[in-house]
Formats: sequence, C-alpha cells, structure tokens
Amino acid sequence: MHTISVNFLANRIETLQHSMTDIRTRVISDSLSTCCELLVEGAVDIMLCYTHSAVSLTIDEAAFDRKDLLTDRLIPVATACAARDNGWNLDNRTGKDIPYLAYERTSFLGMVVDHAIGRKPFRAETIYVDGLVEAIKRRLMAGSGFAWMPETAIHSELADGTLVRVGGDDWVEHLTIAAYANPSQFDKTTRDLWEVL
Repeated sequence: MHTISVNFLANRIETLQHSMTDIRTRVISDSLSTCCELLVEGAVDIMLCYTHSAVSLTIDEAAFDRKDLLTDRLIPVATACAARDNGWNLDNRTGKDIPYLAYERTSFLGMVVDHAIGRKPFRAETIYVDGLVEAIKRRLMAGSGFAWMPETAIHSELADGTLVRVGGDDWVEHLTIAAYANPSQFDKTTRDLWEVL
C-alpha cells in the first residue's frame, strides 16, 4: 500500500541493504485489493498491508504465512494553528461543523475511519475526498481541515507541534502493518529477507 511504502518500507529496505548487500527489491504500491490479487497470483513474493479488525482481506489468510511488523495508530489531526484558531475538537458537540478531508469510503483507511466514527455524533463537513494519504496530508498541512492520519506518516509533525490531535482516544484506531507470503515459493535471498523483515 502507498502509505506503507512511503512511511515504513523505504526506511526498512535502506536498513536491510546494509546487512544484505545482495538484496534487490521492486516495490509495487497499489490498493489493498490489487496487492491481494498480486499475492494470490504469485506476482509478488511478499505483500505488506495494514490490517484492522473492521476490514477483511480478499485473500484466504490461512493459505499464507503472516508476520506482524509494526503497530500504527490512525489519529484525527489538524494543524495547530487551524485547530486553535477555529476551536476544532471532535469531542465538542456544539459549534460549527469542522472541515473534513476524507478517504474514499471504499478504501481500507476509509473503512477504518467509518469504524472510528461508528455511531458517535460526528460534527464535520466533508470538503475533500481522496484515496491517497499523501494527497490528503498536503491539504491537511495547508490548514484546510482535519483528517485521520497514520501516525507513521506524521510522527515528525506531531513531535514538533505542527499537527495536533483534534479528538480523544475514542476517535483513534489501531492498525497493524503485516507481511503475507508463501515461503514455500521463496528462493534463498527472499527466504533470508523474510527471516529478518
């Protein structure tokens, strides 16, 4: 998935190449459904994706080995200036609707956000919809509204205070970055990679 490729895998591959100097990788970033298809067809050796209890993968998980690599959080955030100046807070049940930068509802993160919202009162107006975290992040950083972001995609902005949370823990969802593969199809290099991934 695009977000994992940008915010997790690139750094992980860089680290691995120091100890596995003969490794050569080709990363295909796409939607969850396409990634699942590529894995089932044997077109890729290893698939990395987010997992969440509210979203089912389109593969027979029993047919593949799984490794959980990292726990991530999906957090509703906005720029500190916009949140402060406009009083944006999802826990506040009064006031004007907050401009909302949303994921496509059929995307993995869109379905996880729907789970986060659940039946809670949701005081927001959707002003922008996209399937890519990086596209939404650009609008977010411009102060256009709030969005749910994977923590791995915004850790530096949270640390320096550029972005702040706009809701309590009830609005946060936990994700797992998982790797799926069929090790019986591996060559030696891929098997070594799987062991240290």
